[in-house]
Parts: sequence; structure tokens; C-alpha cells
Amino acid sequence: MAKRAWRNGNLDEAIAAYHQAVGEAHQSGRAEFAVDFAITLATLQTEARRFDGAVITLTGLLDSYPDSPRAADAHLLRAYALGRKYEQHPDEERGQA
Repeated sequence: MAKRAWRNGNLDEAIAAYHQAVGEAHQSGRAEFAVDFAITLATLQTEARRFDGAVITLTGLLDSYPDSPRAADAHLLRAYALGRKYEQHPDEERGQA
């Protein structure tokens, strides 16, 4: 459902579906799936220009799974989202982040 929504350009539906998938994977102890779904969710949020949401998603991912093999990917995507937030609203606090 989530992939189909994404392919069809329905980012709101895809974001909601991936958000749910992250929660379910995390609650069931499926760390690998939770990480993959969270990175996909943050990618969708970034594509939809929801940089605050992407930063929150990736911060939660890194707090929950700091030793994940995909942690470097999450850090890189988080840095990108922070940079885009700064471009939208440049100020000292966002610049330091």
C-alpha cells in the first residue's frame, strides 16, 4: 500500500503508511525493518519538503538504533534535512544545528 501510494505520487498516504510501519516494526522488535521503514519515511518527508518531520524521524531512528548498519545513511539524510530547513529559514540556531 505504501509503495503504491508513493509510486502514484500520493505522498500524504505514503507518509502515513510508512509512519505506521515504523511503529509496528519497532514494537515487534524488528529493528532491521524499523530502520529501513524510517529511512524511507524520512526520504518521503524530505521529498514532500517536510524537513522538520524528517529530522524528527531520523533523530528517533538514531536514538533507538545507534549501532544500525544504516546509521551513517540516517546521519547523512538528517544533515541534508537540517541544511534544507536552514535554507528555508536561515537563523543562527538552525545554522549551528
